[in-house]
Amino acid sequence: MAACGFEGNSDMYGIGIRLAFYLQWFTSILAGWIARSEAPSIDFSTTVFIAATFIALIIQTVRNDLATVEIYIILLLCFGGYLYLVPLYAWRILTGCNPRLDPSRWTRVRPSKFFSFANFWILIAVTCFQLWFWFSAVQGNSQEGNCQQYGFLFSKIALDNEAFVAINITLQFLLLLCCVGILVIWYGKAIGIWEERRYERPRYVPL
Repeated sequence: MAACGFEGNSDMYGIGIRLAFYLQWFTSILAGWIARSEAPSIDFSTTVFIAATFIALIIQTVRNDLATVEIYIILLLCFGGYLYLVPLYAWRILTGCNPRLDPSRWTRVRPSKFFSFANFWILIAVTCFQLWFWFSAVQGNSQEGNCQQYGFLFSKIALDNEAFVAINITLQFLLLLCCVGILVIWYGKAIGIWEERRYERPRYVPL
């Protein structure tokens, strides 16, 4: 029986890298509640960390130094911090983009303009790469090195499973469509097609 396996790239997704991502995600959430003064610096470091990892992923992919499943793992790390956008955008669509019902409007710490700008364009770049990955890289490459490669969708599933690929493509396409919609809205406001309606934050008066 042929040996199955390959030497992983610890510099891209080793235990230290994974722990760094997990800690960044959780500290970004907690900082908004217990250390608001530190939130901007944490957001900045998270953005830089994701951008650096994504650039390294592109370079390694161009050099053909990564197995398909390795690209999948690194994309999960790069994209993991954006997963909250999926239910958020779905909620916005269901509520007709009503700002009063937008849970992200009432955060305790407002993100900086740099963070919002950089984070948005990194999201678009990662989403486009994801679409390329699921359309092209996965097809026919899930058994490299005599190994069947797997992904995760509530259970272990073959990376090239047609339903699994279709679900990921649909998810990434919808997210990219939402991003394009946001760009259209921004441009419309910039050229004065419509005006932004402003709502004041509610004031809480202690009893």
